[in-house]
Amino acid sequence: KTLLRTLLARRASMIVSNSEGGAAYWRRHFGGPRRIIGNGYPVNEIAAVAGKARIGVPAAGKPTILCACRLEPGKRVDRLLDAFVVSRRAPAQLIICGEGGSRNALMRKAGDLGVAADVKFVGHLETNALWAEMGRASCFVSLSAFEGSPNAPTEAAVAGCRLVLSDIAAHRSLARVFPARLV
Repeated sequence: KTLLRTLLARRASMIVSNSEGGAAYWRRHFGGPRRIIGNGYPVNEIAAVAGKARIGVPAAGKPTILCACRLEPGKRVDRLLDAFVVSRRAPAQLIICGEGGSRNALMRKAGDLGVAADVKFVGHLETNALWAEMGRASCFVSLSAFEGSPNAPTEAAVAGCRLVLSDIAAHRSLARVFPARLV
């Protein structure tokens, strides 16, 4: 895959990426003309299903914290679990959507931290189901170490969800578009 990408990039008359981070990658490795075309989002479709969640129905009035990502180290879901423990002064439930190589370790960690009863690992959700959860959640959290174009946080903001984001370039760009959504 990397070899093919390299061969094609060297011969391309234009490279299009979906984020400034992607453009910086191509600039560093291959130079040449490039353009950024951000991802499109189906705003009307997200709005139509936002808030019709089934998984995140608040248990005994508990606020719902939502995270949706690949369960891999760079997404730093382990830090989210640590923060969830620290914030236990107020009852809440944490819903983690996604699959990945860190899932079992994260589930063990939730158990070790004593929060497994309030943390739901729901796996991969179909798009409409995820948008519905985003519309009902109290906030959406992304603590990623890096992102290209942060689709899930953007979709959460479009769904009307408040955002808690790590301090990375892609999230700062998103924060400029949706400043009212930041917690």
